[in-house]
Amino acid sequence: MNLPFVVLGGLAGVGAVMTYLKSSQLQSEFSYMQRMSATVKEVSHGVMAEITGIAEPVSSSLKSPKTQKDCVYYHYIVERREERRTQKGGTTYQWAKVTDSKQAVPFYLDDGTGKIQLDLSGVDGVDAVKTFEGVENTPTGIKAALFGFNLQLTPDTPYRFTEYALGAGSKLYALGLVKGDEKGSFHLVPPNDGRPFIVSYKSEEALKSEKSGAASKMKIASVVLGFACVGLLYFGLA
Repeated sequence: MNLPFVVLGGLAGVGAVMTYLKSSQLQSEFSYMQRMSATVKEVSHGVMAEITGIAEPVSSSLKSPKTQKDCVYYHYIVERREERRTQKGGTTYQWAKVTDSKQAVPFYLDDGTGKIQLDLSGVDGVDAVKTFEGVENTPTGIKAALFGFNLQLTPDTPYRFTEYALGAGSKLYALGLVKGDEKGSFHLVPPNDGRPFIVSYKSEEALKSEKSGAASKMKIASVVLGFACVGLLYFGLA
């Protein structure tokens, strides 16, 4: 038995399964987007629906930490550049995460026929616009960038700031489960049975193209890895 070949074959097999599962997920999302079509006026409790509309805060909007834009959701990441010594005495630099913060407020999507409410608090995978990415290493810049955050930062050390946001008043696409409340209002929420939940700044057409293309590439990758797994295990166990 050739152990290295067996190990590589096992890794290829795991990779094949993971890429296949990811391609299936993307294909499922694409399929839902293909057959879902509704306006807020047409939705009812318990159905899946896709809505494209303008984001309007239910009460007040958020201020994004770096760019100070009015938004309904933001994702803010701060990283510090750290110096590391290699075994050969050289120097390498890595970015170490200082904070990773996501904040959201309830908002409506208004598609012109009515309004449906969303709240992205605690939701993963929100497709938001990258509103800032840059490196700063002056104390003044660091303090300005961390508006609203209580962090211990080292002066004159490079920090990388990345901000994503969904702006108040921006056009968004959303796909999810409709739930009604006792007041007769509708909310779009993540299903708890594996069906997709998508919120994005991209158009429906752009998302369909993106997911269809990614699913095809993942499927091809899973087939290639599957053949690699069989070949490596054959030679490893021969």
